[in-house]
Amino acid sequence: MQKSVETINLNYLRQLNQQLILLYNKIKAWVMNNEEGKFKFGIFYFDTNDRRILVPKRICWMGWTFNFGNKYVYLMIVLVIALILILHK
Repeated sequence: MQKSVETINLNYLRQLNQQLILLYNKIKAWVMNNEEGKFKFGIFYFDTNDRRILVPKRICWMGWTFNFGNKYVYLMIVLVIALILILHK
């Protein structure tokens, strides 16, 4: 009896894993198609119509990146560099 339950659970987990992989690939394809033209050199996000300062990277699990199409990003970078230089002294 115990083996049959383990077999059922294992089969269920395999099916669930396959469904999750398919879903991940669909989401990845959708993101790549919709955001592809907004990344310069593949890593710099640039969209003047997007008001966000921080946006998810093309590969979501890799974190966040700046939207270099937003003018406040440059101000923020300058302020961070100035703060580092002031605190370094």
